[in-house]
Amino acid sequence: AARLLQFSLSRRREYMADAGAIEMTRYPPGLIRALKQLEDDKSVVHSGARSTSHLWIESPVPRNSGRTAGLNRLFDTHPPLEERIAVLERL
Repeated sequence: AARLLQFSLSRRREYMADAGAIEMTRYPPGLIRALKQLEDDKSVVHSGARSTSHLWIESPVPRNSGRTAGLNRLFDTHPPLEERIAVLERL
C-alpha cells in the first residue's frame, strides 16, 4: 500500500510541475507543444527500467494494453502524456 501511495504522489508531482512551469513561463502553448513533441517521438528506449523511471520526463517503460493495463497504471511513476496535455489545455 505504501508503494502505491508513493507512485500516486509521484504522478501528482508531475501535474504540479507542469502547473509550476506554466506559472513560471506564463506560456502554456510552449509546454503543451513540447509534451506533444515527446508524445510523437517514437524513439525506442533500450535502457528504461522502473527503478530509474522517476528520472525521465515521461515513463520509459512501455505501457501495456489489454486486461491488466488498468492495474499496471497503478505502478506508473508518470501520468500518460495525453492526460498531462489534456490537463494543461483545460488551464
